[in-house]
Amino acid sequence: MKRKKIRHKQSLHVNIYYSRGFTLLEIMIILLIIGLLAAIAIPNLMKARDQAVVTTCINNQRIIYDAAVLYELEANTTLEGMSDSDAMQTLYDAGYLRSRGYFECPFSNVEDMNDYHLIYVAGNLIDIECTVAGDDHKWP
Repeated sequence: MKRKKIRHKQSLHVNIYYSRGFTLLEIMIILLIIGLLAAIAIPNLMKARDQAVVTTCINNQRIIYDAAVLYELEANTTLEGMSDSDAMQTLYDAGYLRSRGYFECPFSNVEDMNDYHLIYVAGNLIDIECTVAGDDHKWP
């Protein structure tokens, strides 16, 4: 029996070039995706920030109102007739407000203790209002 000689084919060496970086198209697609996500997220973040500022202002009003009511009950006097800054200073000096940060609306650019106004009717404290933003910062 005669044996056939089998020849092995020589393998072709193909130089495959693997890129170590990104193509311009890939980078542009990534930037497009990031831009779209930012366009969706930024307006929502701004709304949340504005709502947080309004909530802080309303909480400041509630704290000042409660402090004024407590002061008037315990001191058996009223803050009516005082300027807003004098009333706030009186509440602070008497220990009913622990921080001067309550005097300032977050929308205000001036630290003057005149951001909130106590409203009296017939000698009774009935409400407090923000003088910086008005009805936008009205507490119930």
